[in-house]
Amino acid sequence: MWWWNSWTSGEKIWFVSLAATGLLLLTIAWIMARDPGKVSRWRIARWLRKPVQGDGNLNVGRTGLLAGLGAGILTSLAVTFTLFAVQYSLQQSQDESTWKSSVATAADLPGFEPGHHKLNGMNFSGKQMRDADFRNTHLSGIGVKFEDSILENSHFEGADARGVDFLGAHFSGSEFANTNLSGADLRSADLSHTSISGAKSLDGALVNQQTCWPHGFTKSIKFREACLRKWEWHDPNNNKVHISYGQEWPACGKKGS
Repeated sequence: MWWWNSWTSGEKIWFVSLAATGLLLLTIAWIMARDPGKVSRWRIARWLRKPVQGDGNLNVGRTGLLAGLGAGILTSLAVTFTLFAVQYSLQQSQDESTWKSSVATAADLPGFEPGHHKLNGMNFSGKQMRDADFRNTHLSGIGVKFEDSILENSHFEGADARGVDFLGAHFSGSEFANTNLSGADLRSADLSHTSISGAKSLDGALVNQQTCWPHGFTKSIKFREACLRKWEWHDPNNNKVHISYGQEWPACGKKGS
């Protein structure tokens, strides 16, 4: 419960004490109204059941006053909680906007961790993000982009990266154990020296001739069963269609390859 965890110990004690008092008063009033004989032995009940002295037309039982007092306390707590929730929500929204602004303007984000922040619409394109930690992070369908990002030695274990734009990203040394990369854009991505073989899925991932795989990966079962979206290029000079699923290290980037 975010609202409870954000309170101090004193605020928690104050809230619980008032809530317990209000509920106790309402409970006593309800028991007294329902079965007066049951509480007649209580000293407090005998005092509360005495009518208020004064004008005969205002002979209000203290049971009613007790119930009203308890209800008033609980109502006050409800109003206080509502105001606090609104204030907290506004503060959280402002903090989130400030965080996103600082991330968007930073060129270097070494060791980046999203923590509890939302990444909707975040554009990390071109940023230096070595040693970033996206373990178990939901990246799919929220508009996040990593075009030409430097993500070397980063962690994506357990991340949901379906359909994410990694065009031209550098992943050398990164971990992808149980990462879902289905439909991700891996064109021109450097995946050499990574644990891409441990990815949960590469089905439908978009690749091209410049996609760089670890040595031996294209001969693996994972690669053969991936159903990658191949790169096709029509050469007008000889009217041929060239097809590529990327290259393995160390052939990646060699002239004429």
